[in-house]
Amino acid sequence: MTLITYAEVPWDAPCYARHVWRPVTQLTPGLRALREHETALGLDRHDVRTVMSRSVSRGLRAGTGRT
Repeated sequence: MTLITYAEVPWDAPCYARHVWRPVTQLTPGLRALREHETALGLDRHDVRTVMSRSVSRGLRAGTGRT
């Protein structure tokens, strides 16, 4: 699962990192296109944007990251 969020806003990337989300360093063509679209919309003017991912496992309780 992937998401795109602000890198330095405390309730964005740092919060996701505490819940097992990790930065993506190699963007797929689709993620690259999404980032380009966000840039065209002007989202980058607010803060640095980052792509993050996390594995999805069966048995996780919704929203907790725990089984």
